Amino acid sequence: QEKAREALGWPQDKKIVLFFGLIRKYKGLDMLIEAFSKTPLNRLDVILAIVGEAYEPQLKYTKLIRKLNLEERIICDFNYANSQKASQVFSAADVIALTYISATQSGVTSLAYHFKIPLLVSDLAGLRNPILEDQTGMITEIKAEKIAVNLNKILSDDSLSEFQPSFQKVGDKYSWKSFGLSLMNFMGQL
Repeated sequence: QEKAREALGWPQDKKIVLFFGLIRKYKGLDMLIEAFSKTPLNRLDVILAIVGEAYEPQLKYTKLIRKLNLEERIICDFNYANSQKASQVFSAADVIALTYISATQSGVTSLAYHFKIPLLVSDLAGLRNPILEDQTGMITEIKAEKIAVNLNKILSDDSLSEFQPSFQKVGDKYSWKSFGLSLMNFMGQL
């Protein structure tokens, strides 16, 4: 984490919430930004790092950040993240936020699993199911106030450390070996 943050120029002494991936309206980034202005998250020394290519006007988000006076607490990188950059930003993060308004699933979940980073996800079936099954994060209502409260909870040192055993357990579950065995079993049933 220290090396990744140094390479990115991100602070070493703050917790970092990562929003990663293509920026589209259904992903609710504006609501996540708004959550950083709400109690109790507005009192924490936490950074939101937004990393991903914007498929909407970036100005929508930078204006909201300015309006809420969050320029010192939000890092914006509206560029495509290649695999090296993705590796750095996931390594630097404490929590991944998938606070989407609508979704069936997200590829960001598997990246978070790979890097063993807890997730805060919206209460949507495709996002909550892996969290419920694997105990690798928390689920939040899709409201800025609730996101603020739940980010505060998940960012506590106790919460962050409690998810690590779950990541150890699911490592084998999602391995290529496990996938291959499942595929062989499936093929055997045909």
